[in-house]
Amino acid sequence: MTRTHWSTKSLIAVAMLAIGTTHAAIAEPTEQVEPTETKYRLRLEMELTDGSRLFGEPCEANPTIGLQSRVGKVNVPLAELAHIEVHADQETVAVQWPKGDRLTGTATAAGFEVNTVLGKLHVPLASLKRCAVQVIAADKPIKPAKVSASGGYLHKVPANILDGNNQTIWSSGAYSGWIELDLGAVYELASIEAELQFAPVGPASHQFYISDRPMQGNIAGAKLVKSFNGTRRSFDVLAATFSPGTTARYVQIRCTRSVAWFNLFDVEVRPRL
Repeated sequence: MTRTHWSTKSLIAVAMLAIGTTHAAIAEPTEQVEPTETKYRLRLEMELTDGSRLFGEPCEANPTIGLQSRVGKVNVPLAELAHIEVHADQETVAVQWPKGDRLTGTATAAGFEVNTVLGKLHVPLASLKRCAVQVIAADKPIKPAKVSASGGYLHKVPANILDGNNQTIWSSGAYSGWIELDLGAVYELASIEAELQFAPVGPASHQFYISDRPMQGNIAGAKLVKSFNGTRRSFDVLAATFSPGTTARYVQIRCTRSVAWFNLFDVEVRPRL
């Protein structure tokens, strides 16, 4: 068998070639994965010139509002905005972004096509006074505009149920009571979850109520959507899911009987998309 003799220089060259080949293999491009977009839905809360109010969703997939302004003609995506205001001349429109920036111009479209509980409607700009834009994200609970309660105890205030921190609680300071979330607008609801701080372990009765009007101490006319009766302990989660078409602006969680003070870590209300 013939043997091949390698010089030192040849061995070094081969080693470098092998290293280069390995690096090339590692550096080969891999398939790029496109980031998943967050699913969201737009809801419009429209205040009309006759005092009526309408809630609807734009019929277009990516709706915009066209303006002829001093900076030129622009099409602003509704998903970027917080409010739209129509001036008294029914032609001049001011749009406002969440951080306060504003732009005024003449609308280039006659109005909005929206899906409402009354069906598909055309809302002319001439009949619109103000429109609030709500962006409802699939991975986030609704951020309430206000929280009120039957009572509190020291630093255990109602706002603590929204901080996502199970080191803080709201306490009613009593063995019964209620806490109410004003969602800021009417939403179609998907679920409600309330996490209890409860000691000692024992029996209790809780209820979820929903309404389009404030309830507070008077639940007459409100809708009872779920009752919970049984033995409770800390970190138990009271939860309810809803069928399509369940809508409300106000959500109230009540305790009517308990061996412990009515205390909550956190509450989440999620919209239906």
